[in-house]
Parts: sequence; C-alpha cells; structure tokens
Amino acid sequence: MRRSRYPRLARRTAVPAARRVAERTMQLPTPTGSTARQNAGPPAQVLADRVPLILFSYDLRHRKLVHCNRHCHSVLGYSAQMLLDLGPGLTQHVLHPDSLAQLLKSDVRQLLARNKKATWDCRVRHHDGSWRLLRLQVQASVLGPEGQVWEIMGSAEDVTRHRAAVDELRQSRHLLRQVLDVVPNLVAVFDLHQQRPTYANRRIETLLGYTSHEIMAFPPGGLLPHLLPPDSLARYTATMQAMAQLPEGQMKTIEFPARHRDGSIRWLHSTLAAFGRDANGLTSSILSVTDDITEQRAADEQHRLATTRLTEQHRLFRQVIDALPHPIYLKDEHGNYLLANRALAALYDLTPDELVRAGKPDIPITADTARYRQQDLHVLTTGQDLTLEESFTNPDGRIEWFSSVKRLFVQDDGTAQVLGVDSNITELKSTQQALESAIATAQVDAQAKEDFLANMSHEIRTPLHGILGLTGVLVKTTLSRSQHDYLRLLGESAEHLLNVLNDVLTTARLGAGKLQPEAMPFAPSELLRGCAALLRPRAREKGLRLRIEKPTLAVQVLGDAHRLRQVLLNLVSNAIKFTETGTIRLRCRVVPAPRQHTEPAGTVWLQFMVSDTGLGIAPDTLDKIFEPFTQATASTDREYGGTGLGLSISEGLVKLMGGALRVCSEVDQGSTFAFILAFQPVATASSVPAETPAEAVPLAEAGRILLVEDNLVNSLLAETVLRNWGWQVTTAASGPAAIKLFEHRTFDLVLMDIQMPGMDGEMAARALREHPDPNQAATPVIALTARAQVGEAERLQASGFAGYLAKPYREEQLLETMHAVLASHRQVSEPAPTYHTTPSMASAPPLYNLSNVRQLVRNDETIVRRLAWAFIETTPAILTALDEALTKADWEALGDAAHHLKSSLDGLGVESLRHVIREAEAYGETPPAPAHAAQQVTLIRTVTEQVMASLRTEFPEQQA
Repeated sequence: MRRSRYPRLARRTAVPAARRVAERTMQLPTPTGSTARQNAGPPAQVLADRVPLILFSYDLRHRKLVHCNRHCHSVLGYSAQMLLDLGPGLTQHVLHPDSLAQLLKSDVRQLLARNKKATWDCRVRHHDGSWRLLRLQVQASVLGPEGQVWEIMGSAEDVTRHRAAVDELRQSRHLLRQVLDVVPNLVAVFDLHQQRPTYANRRIETLLGYTSHEIMAFPPGGLLPHLLPPDSLARYTATMQAMAQLPEGQMKTIEFPARHRDGSIRWLHSTLAAFGRDANGLTSSILSVTDDITEQRAADEQHRLATTRLTEQHRLFRQVIDALPHPIYLKDEHGNYLLANRALAALYDLTPDELVRAGKPDIPITADTARYRQQDLHVLTTGQDLTLEESFTNPDGRIEWFSSVKRLFVQDDGTAQVLGVDSNITELKSTQQALESAIATAQVDAQAKEDFLANMSHEIRTPLHGILGLTGVLVKTTLSRSQHDYLRLLGESAEHLLNVLNDVLTTARLGAGKLQPEAMPFAPSELLRGCAALLRPRAREKGLRLRIEKPTLAVQVLGDAHRLRQVLLNLVSNAIKFTETGTIRLRCRVVPAPRQHTEPAGTVWLQFMVSDTGLGIAPDTLDKIFEPFTQATASTDREYGGTGLGLSISEGLVKLMGGALRVCSEVDQGSTFAFILAFQPVATASSVPAETPAEAVPLAEAGRILLVEDNLVNSLLAETVLRNWGWQVTTAASGPAAIKLFEHRTFDLVLMDIQMPGMDGEMAARALREHPDPNQAATPVIALTARAQVGEAERLQASGFAGYLAKPYREEQLLETMHAVLASHRQVSEPAPTYHTTPSMASAPPLYNLSNVRQLVRNDETIVRRLAWAFIETTPAILTALDEALTKADWEALGDAAHHLKSSLDGLGVESLRHVIREAEAYGETPPAPAHAAQQVTLIRTVTEQVMASLRTEFPEQQA
C-alpha cells in the first residue's frame, strides 16, 4: 500500500458536524418519564428542527415512534407525521429485512439498560422506494421502576455518500495492490531512517522466496545483512547513503547478488528513486524497482564463453586446414577465393592472405582455371556435388593430379558459394596406371590359364570318351569272364581319371570365381536317399553300415541340388575311405535361424552332417585339411590315394551356397563334417507325373543322323552306338564337309563336335541354320564338346543348339538327350496325333512288358537279350540283400535294396509289383510291422523269380 511522502500526525476520526451537535444534544441531562416531554418547550423544538440530523424518540413498550424532527423529510422523503402514523408497523415498513434481522439479533436492550450508547448502520427505505444507509446512535431516555428501558431517543445520519466514497477508496487501494502484485518487477519502499522496508509487492516471493509480511517483520537494520553478501552489502549501503543527497527527479541503478531463501544466489538489477523527504528536504524513503537478471547474466557469460570458444575454434580451424596437405578453399560466384589454406596457396606461390583478398587474385588465366570456373558454375547452378579427378599444371610445368570434391555452400543470408577439397593423387594415379597394366597382364595370364585348362580338358576328355565308350561297346559283346574283369578294371581306371580331371577343373573354377549356384526345386529327403543308395554298396563291401537321418520337412526347397549332392557324396566317400569298422551317418535336420541374418521370412535352415568312426584327424592338421592338394598325413596319399582336392572342393562349394563347412575330429574316434544352408521353401502344388517311356514320343524308326566329329575314335564309337540303335549314320570329319553333305541330303538330327580344326562346330552350325529350305534349316543340332566349362551349356543353347552333351558321355545319356531334343522338335513342328483304342477281351496281365525296351533300342533283339540277362544275373544279389535286411530288421537297407530293384522292375514293365516295391522302398522312413514286411518281401521275391524264369524261357542262354 502506498504511503504518504510526508509523516502524518495522529488525529481523531473525522465525524460530521451535524453528528457532533446531536451528540451534545443527547448528552444533556436525561429526565425520566413524562417530565422530559413536558419540559421540552418551543426553543428546544426549534433547535431540534434545525439540526441536520434525524432526531427521534421511540417507545419500546408500544413499539411506535413518539417524536421525530423535520429533517426526516429531507433524508427519507417522509414527513414526521407520516412516520408517526405508521405506528407499530414502522420498523417493518422502513427497515431493510437484513437490517431488521440484525437488529433483532443484537443485544440492544441490555446495552441501553447499562446507560450506554448503541450505534449501528442500517438500510432504510426512502419514500421513493430507494434505500439509504443511515448511521443510528441511541440511548435510553425513559426507564421503568425496575430500570427497564421504556423509551429511547437518538439520531440518524445519512452516510450513503460517505460509505460509497469509503468503498471506492477501498476498491482503488485493492486494485492498486493487485496491479503492483502482477507486475513482473519487485516494487518496494525502503525507510532510510529505520533501515527496513515499509512495502513490498508479491513479486518478492518468486524473487527471494519470502512473503512481503516476512520481509517487513525483520527488525530495523536486520534485512540487508541477512540478504546481501558482505561485499554487496557495503556497496548497496553506499548507494543508499548517496540516495539521501540525490536531487529531485534523478535515479540510480545498481546490480548486486542476493541470497534466496533456499540458499542460492540471485543477481538483481534495481532502479532507485526518492519516494519521501523529511522537513529538511532529504530523502527519507526510497522506491525501488528490481528485476531478476540471474538468467541474463548466465546467458551473457555463456555468450562470452561462446565467443571465446568460437575465436579459439576459428584459430584451431585455421591451424588444422593449414596443416592439411590437401588444398581447401571457398569461392564466391565470381571465382574469388574467400578462404584458402596454405596447401592451395602454395600451388600459386602465394600466401593464404595474398590469395584471399578483395577482387580477383593475381593468377594467370590458363586452360586449368577456365575449366575450374566452368565446374564452379555447374555446382552453383545445379546445387549438386561434383566429384572428379583433375590435373593441375604447376608454374614449373609439372602436372599433378587431384581428386576434387566441390559442394554447394549456402550462407545464412542465402549467398551461394563453392566449397572445395582436393586430394593429391599423383602417386596414386601412377600406382593405378601400374596396377591397370598389371591387371591387364594378369587377365591375359588368367585367360591363358583358362584356355590351357579348356584345351587340357578337351585333350584328356576326348580319349577318355573313346576309352569309356569302346569299353561299353565291348561289354555288350561275347567275352570270357577274365575279359569282363579286364574291361571292368579299364572302366574303373578311366572313371577315376575322369574324376581327377573334374576335381582339378572344379578347383580352378572355384578359384577364378566362375561357379554360380543354381536354384532348382528339390526334396532334401530324396537327395539324401539317392546319395545313400549310390554309396551303400561301397560301404557294404567294407563291412560298414551307412545310416541316413532325413529331415521332417514336407515341402521342397529351392537350391543347388547338384552342388549339394556333390558335397555330400564327397564327404560320405571320404568317410567310407578312411573308416575300417563301424557306422557312417548322413544326417539332415531343420535348425533355428541364426540371430543375425538377411534371409527373408519363411527361410528354411538345414544342417547337414556326415560322421564316421574312422581314423580321425590330428589337431595340428585340422586347419590344413581344406587346403588344395593337402591330406592329413603323407602316408594317407600312399595308403588311400586321392588328390587331396575333395575337401577343398567341398569347402568351396558350401561357401558358394552361402554356408561354412566345419569339422571336429578325434584321432581313432572319427570325424564329423557339418554345414548349415538356407533354402527358400517351394509352394506346394499338384505334382505332374513324370513322363514314362510308354508315354514318350517315339523315335523315328529309320532316322538319319549327321555325325560331325574330327576324332576317329570318337567318331567310330558314336557311329557304332547309333547304328546299334538302328539309326542311319553319315559321318563328316570337318565343318566344311558337314556343310557340303547337309546341302544335298536331309537329316533328322545333327551331332556336332564343337572343337574342330579350321571351322569349329559353332560356325558350322550357323552355316547349317542358313540353309535356304526353312524345314531343313530347322534341323535340331546337338553340341558335343569336351570343354566342360561353367556356362558352356547355356552359351551353346543361347547360340542356337538344341542340346548339349559334355564328353565323355554314356550311351544312355546320348539316348536321353536325343530323345528330349527330338520330342521337343516334333511337338513344335507337328500337331499332336490322336490315338484311338479298341476294346479287347479282358485277360490276365502279363508278368512283364518289354515293348518300351524294344521301342527304345529300335527293336534290336540283341540289346534286349543283353538287358534281360543283365537283370537275371544281378537280381539274385538284390533279393538276398532284401532277405538279409528283413532278418536283421534293417529297414534302411531293405529300402535301399528295394530302391535298386524298383528301376529294373519299372524298366521291364512289371506292373504287379509297382505299388509293393514302392511301399518297401519307404521302409527306411516309416518302419513297418515285421509280419507285414515279411509278406511284402515274399511277394517281391516270388514275382521277381517268376519274371526271371520267364525271361530265361524267352531268351535262352547262348553258348559261347
């Protein structure tokens, strides 16, 4: 609350003059009873009417007004007689209900009985209906015999305007206090004489944590030492003393720290002005307006520190870019350097300050600078980064190469500039040129190596093809048992040599990165069963058991089944080779996905494991077994043979398919090789039955074949095989000879050797396809090549060949390829024929049906006889294996034996055992009831023996 600037003297409460007159009138001796009224003469009445108050007498016993002067008319609009006429209803008529209730609740009678005055404010109705506020003062005027109050007299003053003025003043003070409490500054009045505040608004609570009442409760001289630290107290006291002499209208400011109630320090900024002066004109009280500048001072300090850091960073930045060997610069749109380090300035034999100056630098315009200018304009125009290799010609004529990066740099005001960083790559450029030359030389060497391997493959495969092919032809002739043995050993030696060649080529391809994995659907369970069926005879020869554990996977997967089969066959073959007793296990199971992988959802993870109970591998050689041409010990090569490429190839193929081949081994306990591969599942669909020989498109009965082969042995072999199948064969030893024959004769098929001297097979095939007769030009051509390179088949098929065969090939492979090519060719060139069947009498089905066999061999009864006797001679061993497996309840072995017998029975058309043999084949996966298995094996043996007996009857044994 604002106080007067001058001290006030104590004075009595202001009372209206009319009230003072009335009080003196009321203080006259009070007569009792009617004596008072009788003594009141005319002079007293005149005096009462002139008093500016309502003077009245009221009879409490009869509750009516006894007397009232004329002033009631000027205050309430009633005449005295009108009020007297109201009688007992006076109070109900003129008093406000609230005032009447207050009167009834008060203890007025007891107060008056003690001869004391009673005063209260009440609201009285004016004659015009408005309300007036009257201040009543009454005292007892007539007392009864026992001292009870019978009559009272008093005065009534109209204080309506006075109350309104007081209320307005109170409201003004309240509004002023509210305004001062909401201003964001601390407003206070400080008494210099008493050294204490006399006023403080509510802002002090947020500023220092004290309420205004707590601040003003401090004793004189005790507040400032409590709030201010010693050094601030002295400075603030000096400022206050100066304020005492401050002229009128001037102000002072001061910044000082003060303690908050919580103990923290707040920095304050105060503006001081004189508020009150004493009789001598000196300042007696000070008005202060204070702001909290704690955050501002912290911000200023941070700004100062930031400016210091920025200056330091700029100095550090300057030192860093000057220490870098790379030219760094900043250019404006006119090509002027705004920033340059020492490395850039040194190129021009200038200092950075000389290079960066107003206007364009004194640099000669050359082809280099013009090119730089165009690059800068490109960056400024497009806003895209520019990365390129640039040359710079030094003043002495030396050429240096730089890798330059130019980037758009936009200032805060939108100014576009070019920021450039160059790296000197002169030495790197020289190294790169040398490296490119070395790479070119290496590529030439690699191509030479690849050509050498291709030629070596061709030169080795060509005679191997003749050896294996002629061996197969000789086997079909009438030979003695010793001759059969010689041919078998010859074939095994050739097969071994072919395997070695394939291993060498596969190793070379892996090293050159020429192998790519394929993605074809296959069933892992069938793949494991096929591997086991191929190698189980070898295992039985050594007295070993080969067990397989297939995964519980119902769907096919996409993967490179050929490479996977190659790895598994290699690992199982090694296990058989290095194991003398015990068991070989080939396992596959579904495993959880690794924690970190990039394969899509739904990927199937399979773990393949091959374990044996063989020799084991010493720990010191475990890390070397995957190296090419490496074996566990030197004696291993002498005792077991081999090139040492198998595990190296397997490790490379597993890595190619996305896995890693691992091994754990213990000497004399065995070894385990394992790897995990990821496969995508194949959506299940209705399977299309495979084409059987009976449904195949038949070969022409009198087909004509053009055989183009420069090697005499291979030409004789192929001609012999084809003539045995009933084909008419015309041979050509070169490409030009084949073209000349093709011009004058028509052929159903062409077998073309690819590598021939002079005109190779590809050129000759293109010439054949250019024949003027479109039908003859469409004659299918099968490529025969000893170049077993990756992608060779795809390349030849893309160039127009209908089929592909890699030498050495077997008779059945040649037959299958010819059959597939001719079938595809006839489906394209001829409409499908419509076959009609005629009903026949029902008859008992025959034991076997050789019609498919005769169709495949062109009704060559000699070949049919050989096939029949091959079945007669090899089947008893399989039947014995079935019986042994049944006796031992070895369901896997029984399933393998059934698998071997199935292909023979299907080829001979033994329909009565079609379902039975397949059920027995599945015993390895689903073990049967022993009694049921015995019935099925008995049925298989009985029917098979009947078939063999019938074949002996149809094809009696011939004497040599």
